Amino acid sequence: MVSRLTASLAHVSTREHLRVRISQNLLTKFEEAFRTFSAHALPPRGVILQACEAVCADNLELGSRLVENIAAERAVHEVDAMLSGFYNDMQSPPPRGSSERKDGQHGGSSSTVAPAMMRVYASFGQRDDETKRQKRSNPMQSPSNIAASPFHRKEHKLRHNQGLKYRVHRLLDDWLSICLLEAKSSTIVTEEMYRQFLHRFKDEGWVENAQSAQTFFFIATELCVESSCRSIDRKVGAHDEGKENSAGSKYTAVDALARLMVFLVKFLDCDDRVGLLATFLQSVVHQLLQDHDSKSKQQGSGVAYNQKPHLRLFVNVLHDLDAFNTAQLNSPSIDLLVPLAEAFHAVRPERAPAFAFAWMELVSHRLFMPKLLLGKPSRRGSSTFELLLLDLLAFLRPYLINQEKQHPIGVLYMGTLRLLLVLLHDFPEFLSQHHFSLCNTIPLTCVQMRNIILSAFPRMISLPDPLTPHLRVENLPDMRRPPHIACDMKEPLLRRGLLKPLKSYLGTRWPISFPKKLCEQIRGKLQPSSASSSSPSAALEDSKSTRIVGGVKRRAASTAVGEGRKERSVGVNSDGYDMALINSLVLCTGMHHIARMALEADDKSGGVIGPGDSSTSHALVRDNASMDVYEALMANLDAEGRHYVLNAIANQLRFPNNHTQYFSRVMLSLFANAKGVFVKEQVTRVLLERLIVHKPHPWGILVTAIELIRNPKYEFAQQPFTTCAPEIVELLDSLTRSCMMRPNAAVTEARATLSAGNNDDHRNDAVKVHNAQVVPGRNNTRQL
Repeated sequence: MVSRLTASLAHVSTREHLRVRISQNLLTKFEEAFRTFSAHALPPRGVILQACEAVCADNLELGSRLVENIAAERAVHEVDAMLSGFYNDMQSPPPRGSSERKDGQHGGSSSTVAPAMMRVYASFGQRDDETKRQKRSNPMQSPSNIAASPFHRKEHKLRHNQGLKYRVHRLLDDWLSICLLEAKSSTIVTEEMYRQFLHRFKDEGWVENAQSAQTFFFIATELCVESSCRSIDRKVGAHDEGKENSAGSKYTAVDALARLMVFLVKFLDCDDRVGLLATFLQSVVHQLLQDHDSKSKQQGSGVAYNQKPHLRLFVNVLHDLDAFNTAQLNSPSIDLLVPLAEAFHAVRPERAPAFAFAWMELVSHRLFMPKLLLGKPSRRGSSTFELLLLDLLAFLRPYLINQEKQHPIGVLYMGTLRLLLVLLHDFPEFLSQHHFSLCNTIPLTCVQMRNIILSAFPRMISLPDPLTPHLRVENLPDMRRPPHIACDMKEPLLRRGLLKPLKSYLGTRWPISFPKKLCEQIRGKLQPSSASSSSPSAALEDSKSTRIVGGVKRRAASTAVGEGRKERSVGVNSDGYDMALINSLVLCTGMHHIARMALEADDKSGGVIGPGDSSTSHALVRDNASMDVYEALMANLDAEGRHYVLNAIANQLRFPNNHTQYFSRVMLSLFANAKGVFVKEQVTRVLLERLIVHKPHPWGILVTAIELIRNPKYEFAQQPFTTCAPEIVELLDSLTRSCMMRPNAAVTEARATLSAGNNDDHRNDAVKVHNAQVVPGRNNTRQL
């Protein structure tokens, strides 16, 4: 209070006097300089006065702040000295006989100082001594330990009084003045000004410990965001509409704060600069969440959260960090992006829905996503970005399951598809390595989104044409190699306590009743209630074949306008089954058999998992413990559970690898050995619903579907559900013609159409005929 009052009085009483003295001194110096160094006549006095006023205006603010600081420090020192004298007098014992006062003195009777009054003064001394002892026993934390508190702890509200807010405000004003001076002319700002500011920042104790740094940046973020919001809400006059800097001036304070963060990270004497940046960002995150929550509660009263200032702050931090030479940090550039990723995770859309669009722009920013995925170590960057992508999918999941039709959700969904397409084009290895965790989060309704992820393949692999005549996929060299999966597939099984019993059965095939008990355990733990006649599962069991395959037709019509508007189908909206657990069970069971067959094949055929004979390849997936588990799941689960299992198998039909070969054989074997028509219908549905959507299509799905249609062993055309409705007949006939037509025949037909006429219309028709005969998915997924 003393410093603020003294500074205000000094500002009022000395500003005009300081301006006059500066102008007079400059005028005297200029006239002396002209007389000394110039032989000609003096310039007009008006020109000299104009120059003096310009220089005075540029330096008056700096001089006023200097006077205010000196006056405030002197006043605080004098008040402390005065109070310490009074305090020492109160602590010293009074002289003998002085405690008694003469009768009538001060209009009252004689009395002494009460002990309660003395205890008030003594308590201040005890508190001061205790504070000094704590400082001696707890030395000052170094900036390297500032990042001790994580982002995921419980949020707390930083309490600050007006004195702290005033100190932060004055410091920000000084920094803003430096930034504005440098923006006008870089020659005015010298290194000495930056050095003085940094010295003052340290002297005020803002980097003594984590709490001080967090308090400063929390208050600073609050002040800057409030200033930007006021500038945004303020109506712009007609005379300001043409100014070029009208948009940038709204975020001047936010831009200066972002620059201050990077400035302190660069020039503070600190070994752990990454931890220092994490501390600064943690304060910004806390302020963002507090602002978001408070304004969300007031949304009905016309107060809405504005995400632009915080978006501008994070984007400026990204730009300033990118301009900063990472060699000065003695660490890879990815280390600077990890604190930003942790901050983005803390303000994920589930936690701050009003910040969702700005959050997605930050996550997909060109200075964040590519550098995080290309940085070293690459595994750390990939796992960090996987967490952010899962945050986005987890936010969209309930809306997609419930088929919400709000426009913001549709826009966010389309942005997610575009982000996945960028990853498919530029970072296909990321999608191929993290497909398991991503597919666990994507609802079954989002077929196209899942196809984008499953269509990714490493750049070193070339996809063979699935329509090649007499193509033997088991003889491809890539079919011998296992894919790289950068996530823990066993965690869902381990969490449910099913991993050890499953491994024991797959190794010994004992007890025989384990597959059936596994299905009962899955139903008992995950399904909230048994199937009834009114449930979707029971209704599907009693329905005709048109209900299952008809769902493919309805899905095809709805996919054209967006996956968020699909008709309700079986296994999509139910929460009875844990999709992650079923995906883990299916994948771990298959991987166990693949590893076992690889060991046996090392002694026979040099490590080739699938022999060239297709009949022998079918035998590999027929009589073993893994197939016992799959067949038990098909026999004992209801239609909803079977749909989840078949989708889990289809998720492994990707680019050429031993997983694609094995699970393709599993899918075809389940179709061939199915005792009833329901399993065959569901296998057909799972394959067709992934082919009728827009490109891209996974290569393994194409190969499996073509094999099912071409191979007469499966008698696909003779199945009753293929002729249950005219629409289904037309759809399957179109797919069959595409699968059975040879590429040479398509080219011949196109050339014949070209020779029929020389005009452009015939040429365009020929191209359309040629393209119509190509199965979706044959295009190179790099060309998006």
